[in-house]
Amino acid sequence: MNRHRIGMCMVLAAVLPLVSCQGDTGGPSDPTGTSAASRSPAVLDSEAAPEPSRPPGSLPLFGSKKRVHIYIGMKNDQPGWTQTVGYKAAGFDNSVADFLGKEKELNFSFDRVDVPSGERDSKLVNRDVQFVIATYSMTDYRRNLVDFLGPYMATPQAILVRADSKIKTTADIKSSTRLCTAKGGLPASAKPTIGTVVTEDDYSDCAKKLLDGNYDAMFTDTVILYGYADQSNGKLEVRPDINLGDPTEYGIGLPKDSLKDPVNCVKMFTALHDFLLEGWEAAFRGSLPVAVQKNSNFIQNYRPDPERVTPEKNCPKQG
Repeated sequence: MNRHRIGMCMVLAAVLPLVSCQGDTGGPSDPTGTSAASRSPAVLDSEAAPEPSRPPGSLPLFGSKKRVHIYIGMKNDQPGWTQTVGYKAAGFDNSVADFLGKEKELNFSFDRVDVPSGERDSKLVNRDVQFVIATYSMTDYRRNLVDFLGPYMATPQAILVRADSKIKTTADIKSSTRLCTAKGGLPASAKPTIGTVVTEDDYSDCAKKLLDGNYDAMFTDTVILYGYADQSNGKLEVRPDINLGDPTEYGIGLPKDSLKDPVNCVKMFTALHDFLLEGWEAAFRGSLPVAVQKNSNFIQNYRPDPERVTPEKNCPKQG
């Protein structure tokens, strides 16, 4: 063996043991394969480590020059909200995450962790993720479990039907009318008191079975329904005048007590306030074109008042 080959073998022998010790990062392809501690925020710059006083799964200290990395719970393939288009993440909720991560107040990168509707609460309670951005309604029940940054969307309820459906008004919904919604997708106050409500694991299951004729209608937030209407190429239509439940607002879910940190709280509300003023309209137009087409006043109808989403109205005062 010549001198060059001996040298190369020595380099490989030194490097390979290090490579074998790296392990899996526990990204969104296997969100349950690692503990919450191994998925806690990691600073990408190897010279700076997360503050040891912060418990696993808690929020990092945002806004430093060192970009931090976090895990965000998001829906999997919910049209108009979180989906993959041409190998690129798209949708309104993905736009929210992208905008916040690029804001100087926060400065984070992120991995998406798939969360069905019924698992959003537990992912935050167990601190498996740092954010949940997943058409997540800000209900009184959830406020006892998690913190909310928001709102960033306001929506009434409606139904989605096949284009040839005879359901035109609320009076057309009979006790035998089968209405589908997702498990964990709606608070009790938003569920209809007429028709027969059946639940599926997620809204995509409802939409597919609605197209197949297994259900008469799909029921949930109007802005979610517009995403499925857009995807159906005219086969499904929203009936916005059939309002069977209370309006709701979406917020970004955070582990409980995250907003007690006044420094982070100010940075997060500042960034979301900027999104409502600077990024919301473009994100809505790009993600929900059918909603824009059907609602000339979509900004007034669906965007919360940005002045509600300010540090002054939502954060503890800094000592």
